Amino acid sequence: MSNREIESYINEILTDDDKKNALDFTKYLRENDLIFKRDMGYWAFTHYWWIMLNEKCLCFILINGGEDESEPLGWTVWYDYSDSEHFDEYNMDEQIKETVWKHVDLCGNCGGCDIPGGNTKKIFGLEFNNVCVTSMRIKNPNTTELEWMKKIIEISKNDILRENNLDQIAKSYDRHFIEYGDENSLAYDNLPDYITNDPDYFKWKSECDGENIDSESIIDIESYLSPAKDMKFIQLGCSVSLMTKGYDKWPSLYHGVDISNETIKLLNSFVAENELHIGSLYCGSVHETPFEDSYFDIGDCIGVLEYYTREFVEKALIEFHRIIKPDGKFVLDIPNIKSPNGRVMMLIEECMGRPDKFDLSPDEFESMIEKYFYIEKSNRAVSEKCGYMTMVYCLRCNKKCV
Repeated sequence: MSNREIESYINEILTDDDKKNALDFTKYLRENDLIFKRDMGYWAFTHYWWIMLNEKCLCFILINGGEDESEPLGWTVWYDYSDSEHFDEYNMDEQIKETVWKHVDLCGNCGGCDIPGGNTKKIFGLEFNNVCVTSMRIKNPNTTELEWMKKIIEISKNDILRENNLDQIAKSYDRHFIEYGDENSLAYDNLPDYITNDPDYFKWKSECDGENIDSESIIDIESYLSPAKDMKFIQLGCSVSLMTKGYDKWPSLYHGVDISNETIKLLNSFVAENELHIGSLYCGSVHETPFEDSYFDIGDCIGVLEYYTREFVEKALIEFHRIIKPDGKFVLDIPNIKSPNGRVMMLIEECMGRPDKFDLSPDEFESMIEKYFYIEKSNRAVSEKCGYMTMVYCLRCNKKCV
């Protein structure tokens, strides 16, 4: 099999608009740092490439000069090797959806997979039967089709990167709790020199130790939420706060969600050893929880959103809004991305294998959050004035605003 690049076959086999469009598409894929991998299996003797990111396939491309008699001459693109559930989360233009639906790839019993008769799949909100293991097939795409093809690549790429980021964070915290248990502070005792020699390191440490903190910046979460015996409380991204922050003493019924399996193991052991009565402990992401709509009276999410970009942050806010009761209270925090102390914290998080990716200004975040919650109280002003590393928001759930 030749090691020639796909562009070589495009220039040799395709002509006119087909050549132009295929080169434009492959250029876009390379600019997005995607990997082109020749097929070594069913399609080994054709000009067929898997387009990969982090060992996952986003699409397939065939350049056909007559070698594959089962496919049309020219070039063909197939999408979505596994499933298409992540497409449901994106609001696409109706005209684009209708165009995509025309290219749904129905099963032809080609023998390329072990699922004769195809699958049932939902593609951009519409369910199809007898769909091939790939969801879409586009033959000799024109320039209009190229635009939504690129959009689908963007969606798929973001989905894969999000999954990898979640997995990276989970593994980092798993390692942390395997090594340190509930002794969080020990993880900061052996930081590398480039961090401890940073000119802002001692300001960061002083803030962490609660020294020289403006009293106006301190928000008492328990006081604001006012937990009571008949309330259900959800802590999203709970870490081991049930063990270390006094949540086990609250009168409300505790539920915790954390992405780290080792964290949940520690909490389950703590609950059993202390014979605590709690609601549930769930290992998973804060943006997808198993709870019913409007299930919780109160909740918080502290030290979590800094790991994610705006797309994920909004998904998380939508989920928080879904599970909190109308007018229910909720507390969350975000990083002060202009804070020198926060910059040191970002260095530490990156060193520990869970880099901060938060990319919203306070104004942008508040514009986003006001679609789902009322902002009742915040320490933003004093945090910006003093350069503290986080901003805390006290919120009420607004079910009328969405």
